[in-house]
Amino acid sequence: LGVMSIPVLVIISGIDPANSLDSPEWYYDLIGDLSISETEITVLCTAIILAVYLPRADKMEEMLKPASSALALLVLVTFLASRSGGLILQISSIAMFATTSVWLISRGEIRSELRSIAKKESIIGLASSAVGDLSTHGTMPTYSPIIAEMKELRKKKREKSDTDDISELLTSDVSHTPVVGLVVIGIVMVVSIILSALGKGPLVLLASGGFCCVIALMVRNRSRGLELELPHILGMEMPIALTISGVSISLVSAHVIPVGSSPNELLDMAVVSVLILVLSTISLLHQNNLIERILIAIDWFVFPLLLSRIAAAVILGGLPFPLVVDPFDGEMLDWKGPWFLLESILVIFVILGNWVESRRASRGGEGFDGTVRSARSISIVLLSFGPAGLLAAGSACYWSIKNSQPNGLGIGIPSVLLAMVSIATWNSGVMDFLGEFVLILGVLLIVMCAMTVPLKLERWTIVLAADGHIFTLIGALSLGMIGDLYLPMLMVIMSTVVWIVGILQLRKSLRIWGLVDLIAAVLISFVFSSGEIFEQEKLLLGMAVLAIELGIVAWLGLENQDELAND
Repeated sequence: LGVMSIPVLVIISGIDPANSLDSPEWYYDLIGDLSISETEITVLCTAIILAVYLPRADKMEEMLKPASSALALLVLVTFLASRSGGLILQISSIAMFATTSVWLISRGEIRSELRSIAKKESIIGLASSAVGDLSTHGTMPTYSPIIAEMKELRKKKREKSDTDDISELLTSDVSHTPVVGLVVIGIVMVVSIILSALGKGPLVLLASGGFCCVIALMVRNRSRGLELELPHILGMEMPIALTISGVSISLVSAHVIPVGSSPNELLDMAVVSVLILVLSTISLLHQNNLIERILIAIDWFVFPLLLSRIAAAVILGGLPFPLVVDPFDGEMLDWKGPWFLLESILVIFVILGNWVESRRASRGGEGFDGTVRSARSISIVLLSFGPAGLLAAGSACYWSIKNSQPNGLGIGIPSVLLAMVSIATWNSGVMDFLGEFVLILGVLLIVMCAMTVPLKLERWTIVLAADGHIFTLIGALSLGMIGDLYLPMLMVIMSTVVWIVGILQLRKSLRIWGLVDLIAAVLISFVFSSGEIFEQEKLLLGMAVLAIELGIVAWLGLENQDELAND
């Protein structure tokens, strides 16, 4: 009740007695005799009541409401202290908030932790009796549906590793939610978002983010000491995930809401990058399944930062758009430094990801999902200004080919092109030959699509055909081939290859695809090249090419008519 009544005291003490007709006379006497301000009274009263409340916090059955009230009170006191302009009052209020948070996290959740431990032990006891007697080594010698269900549950969670320990299996879905720690992180992050929106600068973001890093580390170490699992969000422990989300939103608010915020002043982006890197490193401490955890940490660095950048870029251009950054054009502290810091971190992550892949391959394990890997690589490409993106795209292509994952290669190859576009933004030499490179790459992919027939690599056909079409068309359009017959001729060549491959591999979708390419080539010829197509020599050449394609397709269709009929 004392803690709940303090906000009222804060409001009362914030009233100016000179303007209040209801202030009693003893109030004037007290203020005059002690020569102290209302804010000083507020801070002093808050300190007294916290000194009474905190030693009793761990004995309260339901501590969330009083703890939340105490933290809300401290936020109000800190706000009043900041408005008073007194440095000592500000330091005192912030110190009280930090001390109270640490105290509540370390002492206040004992009852909740004991309940979680009791629940864990109860589940182990009940499930063990249902399963039967355990072996002396803690493994089940025979099949058990309970054990099988828990193993399937662990396979669905990225943060869980395979295990034969019965106790660990039975408690796979048991976790302890550190309510007070989450409330503290939530309050600090909300304040950080508001102050960032008010244009308070990266120092506030650094202070709030650093404090939340300490809180997350405390919560994590305490849970680990009690052998309790924290709840996870997409593979990341909840306190760390909440902090990363908060600093990412703070970055967006700092570049969208304040009037006059500049997309070229990116010191706060560097601060956010360092904070997320620290939080990702904390998530790796004392982990058993380090291989998978490293990839989760990389994902939680790359994806939130990319989403923040895209959101701020779309909303009023608060941050630079991907693929159009020149890292050498700007001030060292506000522009060059943040970009080179981010690029260095991304390069380290790419190297670390390759190490994880090689370690898993050396142990004889299955390769990681090629689609997820390529999505990670293309996100790195969008964050990078070139080198890290090119390295990530090349790595994704290599591991997709090595692990025979066509979907990963289908995303990885376009990532290479996007990385080159980023480099071309600040390197004119790359821009000079980019169109020719894209066209040659597209033609090469179409040739490789045709080679899947003699090499019996049917699983790669669709990916090579799709990427070959994309790159060939982009390259032709970038070189200005839309107005002549080169583009229709390229369409006819791609149509012939895809159609023939569809016949030989007995794939109806490819045969339809080849027909669509042919129709598109004819339409492009009439729409964009009508002035040339009716010239005698070019008309003869076009009819000859068309006749050759249809003749080859008809002959192969007759040769394989029985198989095609079954298809």
